[in-house]
Amino acid sequence: MVLKHRRKRYRVRHTTERSVTTAAVLFLLVVLHACPAPADEPLRFHLKERIARITPQESRFFIADIDFDGNDDLLIDARTNLMWLRKVGHNLIPFEEGNYRMAGMTMDIHDINGDSHPEFFVSMKGEDGIYLACHDWYAGAGPSEPIYLLGPYLPDRPRTRAWPEGSIHIAGCFDADDDGQREIYFAMNPFYAKPEPRALLAHRGDTGDELWRFEMGPQIVECMQVRLTERDKRIIVSTFAPNNGSVWNGTSDSLSYIFCLKTDGSADWIKPIANLHSWNNIEIIDADHDGREDILVSRRFGPREKDTGTDGDPWSVALIDPLHGDFIRAAHLNTGVEQAMTADLDRDLIPEILVVGSDGRLFLLEDDLATSAVFDDRFHTGVVEAIDIDMNGTKEIICTGSGRLLVRDEHGVLLAEESHREQFIVATAKIGNERYIVAQSDNVIRFYTLEKGLPVPIAGAFERLRSSTGGAVVLVLIGLCAGTLIASAAFLYRRHLGRKRSSLAIADEHQANLLDAMVAFGHGGASLKVLDRLRFHLKNWERMEERQGRDTDSFGELADTFVHSVYPDLRRIVLMGRRANVSPEYWKPVLPEATRAGRMLEEYIPTAGKQSAAGGEAFPGPVLRSLDTIDECLSGIRKHLHHVFRTPVVATTCRVMAARAEDLEAIGAHPTVTIGGAYNDGVFVSATILEKVLDGLIANALRAMTDSPAPALEIAIQSEGSYCKIDVSDTGKGIPEVDRERIFDRHFTTKPEGGFGLYYAREELATFGGRIFVQDNQPGGGTTFRLVLRKT
Repeated sequence: MVLKHRRKRYRVRHTTERSVTTAAVLFLLVVLHACPAPADEPLRFHLKERIARITPQESRFFIADIDFDGNDDLLIDARTNLMWLRKVGHNLIPFEEGNYRMAGMTMDIHDINGDSHPEFFVSMKGEDGIYLACHDWYAGAGPSEPIYLLGPYLPDRPRTRAWPEGSIHIAGCFDADDDGQREIYFAMNPFYAKPEPRALLAHRGDTGDELWRFEMGPQIVECMQVRLTERDKRIIVSTFAPNNGSVWNGTSDSLSYIFCLKTDGSADWIKPIANLHSWNNIEIIDADHDGREDILVSRRFGPREKDTGTDGDPWSVALIDPLHGDFIRAAHLNTGVEQAMTADLDRDLIPEILVVGSDGRLFLLEDDLATSAVFDDRFHTGVVEAIDIDMNGTKEIICTGSGRLLVRDEHGVLLAEESHREQFIVATAKIGNERYIVAQSDNVIRFYTLEKGLPVPIAGAFERLRSSTGGAVVLVLIGLCAGTLIASAAFLYRRHLGRKRSSLAIADEHQANLLDAMVAFGHGGASLKVLDRLRFHLKNWERMEERQGRDTDSFGELADTFVHSVYPDLRRIVLMGRRANVSPEYWKPVLPEATRAGRMLEEYIPTAGKQSAAGGEAFPGPVLRSLDTIDECLSGIRKHLHHVFRTPVVATTCRVMAARAEDLEAIGAHPTVTIGGAYNDGVFVSATILEKVLDGLIANALRAMTDSPAPALEIAIQSEGSYCKIDVSDTGKGIPEVDRERIFDRHFTTKPEGGFGLYYAREELATFGGRIFVQDNQPGGGTTFRLVLRKT
């Protein structure tokens, strides 16, 4: 029957394995048949959405570390308040809010006073114009009044066209004059039909005091500081040519310029860059590696210039010497430039240049403006940042383009992309050990991580199947194969769980068998006593030789008992220890040492005093060392058992008490657990046995307190030395004195239907060296049972 059963299991297993293999092969063949051409191979990564949060209409967000915990926080601006959110798990939790006191919108955040806390610049429209408020909400106790208020700017006035008043934005924040205080540079760009000057305003960051203003014709785009020497700096301003007739400081708004200003606001040099409706962007780069920074200029061509600028040369990007404004070198990319930025992609301390063209191409340039790569596989609108987003030691390029979020590696190879229906803004955040790409679109902020992509283009395969003539048949085959795979996988997983449960049960059984063998050796049997007496005689061998007549015979009997009785017990312990996964260092030396000791005992008894052939050492030294080794191994096995059968006494007691809570409440009993220095103690007993013993004692107490006027149950746990004492006390009817000594007998009971077997409790606890007895008993007044357990 056993052989027949094994053959049946063999057939079932191999039939299942063949079904899984066949289904897997069919599935792969069908998918490979349906795969698109190699040019359409899938991306190696994908953007995994980790967090999503709905935001108010017309809101924007900022990323900053507000509370100095090393993790970036999310700030959402909703025009009336600024909400601070932290990432907790997979959620964004609101932490604090700051109100504007009037409708506005946060323009930018900068640390203006050097306290490492960002300050918030809010643009608010009043009755007489636009104000700029500087807040320091999150540096102290919470929301505050503005540190200072600037304005009004751009007062409302009659206009001949439906144009807005203009715009105010922060063009830069840095310490240009090296006085230890940062300055804030505001760009004021009126849009009136009547010509008005535009201006760059410099204010002290900490007080808001105006330092100077520089008026000009074109609109201001951005400003940066460039370092000529260690102490000599300049302020570089880029502009846009809107053409409404403004002419100020010798500049016309029909041209875009690069302005180089001194730190006191006076002009050092002015260089025209492009014509009508064109603008230029600037970056700072040390292109010639001479220690002095240069200006990287890129220009967006207007409708009247196409591929040429004011100088007639068809260039897209150029390097300018900040000392006099002379061209160092230029390059033409056959397109205007939407954005140019620098990034050290290969970490050689020499920055590369990323350029987004007006035609949507992405260019990768060297520091000498030589083109190293062009990417036109997607339409690009901007570059967000070059950062190691997946923390693998190389930087990725985060780009935007025509409703898409694109991620490229340091060589420009496309890694992942995500589509968005509406325009979106993107930033990056570092939280814990992860970096996120944060994108806002459709009034939702999403946190993405870069994850490994799927190896098989499933979506492309199914698209090809739908467009093919035999697609329906192939899809049915794929469905059948997938169904077979799922059913087979479920069957195999169920078998795996069954085997796991079986292996756990077998492991528990082996542990219990090892415990029984150790108990039989050390407690229930005489083997340990024989071993101890044998060692005692060997240590006193010289005295024994003097009394040969009296002790030699008894010693010979001990030696014979060791060979024929103790050795088999040790062999059983070794067998059980091996099955119970005890470390080999504990069980492996036992039998070789026992064999060696037994052979020497048989050889030298009763003719002692001869020399050992093994090492030339006189008897009984080698035998004692073998017995000491056996004793150390047995001690290691005991430690293993103490580790396996380590039960937290307090947690187990509370769990048993909670399981009986409804029964105790039904009779009106008030249970209590008192702990005396044993909260972290573990006891040497099986958790199952301890739970059964405690539950049985509580069940007996419930029956004893059925008619008690004041039922109460108390469990007191006390730690004393190497033992833990557990007292279970009730206020029941107690135990008659005539039955006090009989309650632990095997078949004794006072209940017609039987009760909890105290005999069972005593026997099981004794296996672990524990005891149970009646500590206190008052007939008619209650009983206290005490459990004494060894600590681990």
